[in-house]
Amino acid sequence: MGAEQGFNVDVRRDGGRVVVAPSGELDLATVGQLRSALQRSRDAESLVLDLRDLTFMDSVGVGLVLEEHRRAEDDGGDFRLRRGPEHIQRLLEMTGLAPRLRWDEDGVPETARDGRPQDP
Repeated sequence: MGAEQGFNVDVRRDGGRVVVAPSGELDLATVGQLRSALQRSRDAESLVLDLRDLTFMDSVGVGLVLEEHRRAEDDGGDFRLRRGPEHIQRLLEMTGLAPRLRWDEDGVPETARDGRPQDP
């Protein structure tokens, strides 16, 4: 799907929920592909951005997460994230964004209060 080698965005529907799962490096060269997939999926009852297969995310990716979070808050939408690898989570924590986000772990909704992974 992507113009950048090694980056892909998988979109799958599960009832009223849509899971958008990018893989590879999320940066200036690839953020447009992810933004487009998220925009096309906004009609879902619940939109989940699955960060598990990201190998890298820079400030442009963080900005997109914040943009989608704010849009959902403004529109009353349900936007959640699935936790990424440790280095991706650390980036969201360092920016102070993690505690503000809504989290979804493998289809079980949760709201993180401290931005840290919770025990199953």
